Amino acid sequence: MSDPPQLFPRTVWDAAPRRGSPRRRKDPTAVVVHHSAGTRPVDLADAATVVRAIQRFHQLDREWTDIAYNFVLTPTGRLWEGRGTDFQNGANTPRNHNTLSVCLLGNMTTDGMTSLEKLGLRRLADHYGLPMIPHSDVSSTECPGDQVRDWLAAGMPPPPTTGGDRLRRLRAAFADLKAATDAVSVILDE
Repeated sequence: MSDPPQLFPRTVWDAAPRRGSPRRRKDPTAVVVHHSAGTRPVDLADAATVVRAIQRFHQLDREWTDIAYNFVLTPTGRLWEGRGTDFQNGANTPRNHNTLSVCLLGNMTTDGMTSLEKLGLRRLADHYGLPMIPHSDVSSTECPGDQVRDWLAAGMPPPPTTGGDRLRRLRAAFADLKAATDAVSVILDE
């Protein structure tokens, strides 16, 4: 296992409490990649709003115990804690018991995958030492779209690094730092 990727905890996105989510009993054998099929967040505050909306939909409309995914990945390549790894995910029926799940925010059928999302998925796979497979490998679905499926099938090749890519990563890092600082301030003020 490599060093863990930076993970924004549930407190950052103001998660509702879990409602009896089952604990993980088996070691995961794969990470299943999903997409939310919704709008792409433009910054961390927008991402937190989207993740809360997904959790509300899963808990209230679907009557599930929590957000279905173990992790959520923003277009800036930042991983957010969903259910976390101690809990069985609810997104990979019939393989919830032996998989982890990660959800890309946006519609990967129409939105282009960012280099930072690719790097985020590679970091997650490297850390857990598990293969990444598309949701369509475990269920009858088009999720997470052809672009993601093709990239996974090609062995998750690293994105090319360009000056513009470095600038985007730097801007994303500064935005993440500001959001994390703001989140810590909110927590300390409580």
